[in-house]
Amino acid sequence: MRELTAEKLTVPMMAWGGRSSFGSHCIDSAKAIATNVHGGVIEECGHWVFQERTDFI
Repeated sequence: MRELTAEKLTVPMMAWGGRSSFGSHCIDSAKAIATNVHGGVIEECGHWVFQERTDFI
């Protein structure tokens, strides 16, 4: 796995995770492999963002 992350991606990435599901794992994982990452944690949300936080989408 280390060789796959030796050179980070430069394309823009967006990574969001629901607080009650993935939390910061999505953004942290994206930052480990890319240099241009945007996103974060969606509060009051689990796994189903489209159903639980339609206002966020």
